[in-house]
Amino acid sequence: LDVTIKEIKEKKIPALDDEFARDLGEYEDLDSLKKDIREKIQSSLDSQAEDNARDQLIDILIEKNPFDLPVQMIESRLDDIIAGIENQLRLGGDYLNPGQWDREKVREELRPRAKKDVHIALIQEGIAHKEGLTVSEEEIEKQIELISLQTKQDFNELKNRAKTEGSWDKMRNSLLMDKAMDFVMEKTVRIETQEGADENIRQENIKNNST
Repeated sequence: LDVTIKEIKEKKIPALDDEFARDLGEYEDLDSLKKDIREKIQSSLDSQAEDNARDQLIDILIEKNPFDLPVQMIESRLDDIIAGIENQLRLGGDYLNPGQWDREKVREELRPRAKKDVHIALIQEGIAHKEGLTVSEEEIEKQIELISLQTKQDFNELKNRAKTEGSWDKMRNSLLMDKAMDFVMEKTVRIETQEGADENIRQENIKNNST
C-alpha cells in the first residue's frame, strides 16, 4: 500500500507579545493584558470570599437567634422557590411533565432551605428596623436601571410595571435586607479588625517589656 503525503500542516500558536495583547482588545501591551487578567481573577476571588463570609454569618445569626417561624411565611417562601424553578425550566425550554415532576416531594426537600430563608429574613428585618435602615426611591430606580441594561428593556416601562405589578415593594424589601446584612458584615469586620489590632498592640507590649 503506497501512501502519498500531499501536505503537512503545522498549527502555529500566536506569540504572547504586545501585538497579541492589542489584538484581544483595548490593551496597550502584554503587561496591561496580564494586569487586567490578574485584577479579574482577584475580583472573582474577593467576591467568592465575601459570599462565603456572608453564608457563615447567616449561619451564626440563625444559631444565635432561635425563634419559632410563622408557618404561612414558610409555605409562601416554598411557593416562591417552586415558581422560580418552574420559570427557569420554561426559560430553558424544558416544559414540565406532570408525570416527572413530583411537586410535593420537591417541596418537602426544599423545606429546610425555605425555613432558613424565612429565619434570616426576619432577623434582617429586625436589624433594619432597629438601626433605622431605609431604601430610597432612587436606590430602587438604580436597581431597575441595572435590570434594564441587562435585559435591554425600556427603563420607564420596567419602572411602571414594577409599581403596578407589585415588584417595586419586593425590590425595596430585597435592597433593605441587603443593607441589613451589609451593616452586620461591616460591624463584624470592624470588630475583627479591632481585635486584631488590640492583639498586635498586646504582643508588641509583651515584646517591649521583655527586652
